[in-house]
Amino acid sequence: MERHRRTASVFIGDTLYAEPEVLAKRKSTKRPTQDVVTLRTMGKEADGTVCMSFGRRMLILKRGHAVDHMVEYWWRSRPVGGHRHRPRHDAQARAGMA
Repeated sequence: MERHRRTASVFIGDTLYAEPEVLAKRKSTKRPTQDVVTLRTMGKEADGTVCMSFGRRMLILKRGHAVDHMVEYWWRSRPVGGHRHRPRHDAQARAGMA
């Protein structure tokens, strides 16, 4: 995976465009509904000069696995009431400790 590279100067007011390119795709070993996609993105100025490039990997949902299913899964995994606090252990609750 290449690191972030800057190849030309940019200035305030310049118009920049991002051009992604898919380099590879593989199945995720831990998430069967997703693939790992390797991308290279090139930043270009309005005249087409490449001013930066960087690589990254992303998890992408496979076809047929809608985002709605992921939201439903996430929502069900939340504690009742949607609170983000650390749950109390039963011993703490009996002792009246928060």
